[in-house]
Amino acid sequence: MVDSPRSRSLVLITTCAVIFFLGAIEISSLHLDAFTFSLCTKRYHPCLSSAPIVLEGNDAVDLYFQSNGTNGLSPGNAYSMENLDFTFEDHAVFMDIRDSQRYINLTNCTFMLENPTVGTTIAISLQNTSHLYMERCTISCNAGTGMQLSQSSLITVKDCIFVHNTVAMTLSDSCSFITLEESLFLENDEGVTSTGCSDLFLGGNTFRKNNDSVYLANDDYCNLTRNTFHDNQYGLNLGYTSSGNLVWDNYFINNSINGVDANPTNYWDNGTWGNYWSEYEQEHPSAILIDDRFWSESHQFWSYSGGDAVDEHPVNSCSLPFIHVDVSPGQPRVGNQVTFSAFIIHEPGNLEIHWSLESLVEDPGNVTSLSHEFPSAGLHDVSVKAVDGTGDVGRWIPGIGLKVLKSPVVPGFQIPFMFLSIVSVAFLMVVVYLRSFQYGNDRSI
Repeated sequence: MVDSPRSRSLVLITTCAVIFFLGAIEISSLHLDAFTFSLCTKRYHPCLSSAPIVLEGNDAVDLYFQSNGTNGLSPGNAYSMENLDFTFEDHAVFMDIRDSQRYINLTNCTFMLENPTVGTTIAISLQNTSHLYMERCTISCNAGTGMQLSQSSLITVKDCIFVHNTVAMTLSDSCSFITLEESLFLENDEGVTSTGCSDLFLGGNTFRKNNDSVYLANDDYCNLTRNTFHDNQYGLNLGYTSSGNLVWDNYFINNSINGVDANPTNYWDNGTWGNYWSEYEQEHPSAILIDDRFWSESHQFWSYSGGDAVDEHPVNSCSLPFIHVDVSPGQPRVGNQVTFSAFIIHEPGNLEIHWSLESLVEDPGNVTSLSHEFPSAGLHDVSVKAVDGTGDVGRWIPGIGLKVLKSPVVPGFQIPFMFLSIVSVAFLMVVVYLRSFQYGNDRSI
């Protein structure tokens, strides 16, 4: 190639064009990634990847929350973290709190693992920690663990969603006085697994489409009530050395194995009130109802010890109605339209079904089937409850866990950058051509 001003200009301009082109593609990818994450959460603002949060000791917690204007020494002065979306890569632990006795409120936050490659990631780990209150949060850790608690106490998790985790929550090493209530555990390999803990309270939770929903091994004096175990491999599994646990007023519906007990010192009723078992009527055809709720025969189910575990007072409905909800794409599917169908099983009385959906403008009233167009793809809150003429008789059943799948390419972001890059390169090529033409004319003079 002849070294001339024209050739040097051509090389320089072409190089700049290539750099600009690649840069535009990279910018579009970054912008696309930031936006598509927001579509996977309950909120719709962009959120970038977050660095791990490691707090060891009260002093580290005080320093991290120093801008809160509180001291974390009491419930009324609790530190607060709210309305945040965290997306993270394969860190060993994303939020790691150790040796803390400060009061911390974690509210309306989302934790999502992106691009999982290993199964060791933990979204939230609490070790030797107390007084954490977590409400209306969503954890989706894919190949990892949602929450890991060890040697911790006085922790409350309420109205949260654990979806698509390898293990939603693990507790170990003498955790005590842990409260899990009104939360949804959906499509996790393992739901709640606890070893060597005591005085746990699980109330009003929904476990659906998990492998093991709740497994308690060597756990004592735990109370499980008002929970729904539905369409799981195992409903509730009490291990060999778990004892003194009280299980009553729960729904066990269509799990492959509804309940397992390895120790006769656990109690599956409170002395007068037991649980609902979906297989009961088939296995006890001669049983009759007493007071329209209690079955006349006890219910025996599987025990590792070789005998049978027994619910002495099974019921045909619990204190809260069980509402089954089916989800299907709109027919024909239009955008993010989804159809919900609900019905009440063994309701105590004449109840109506009411819905709460994100972005639903008005209450549709008492309907058993509802089609709704969501504003975007992603994970959305969907709740349903049963009411009667005198007021509410059931809580909102949280988060069906609806996930409207997003498209691999979000229109309006990547295409403009690509188009701009192509136009820019074409423009620069025209400039090079005109410059070379002018250079040739200059040489001919």
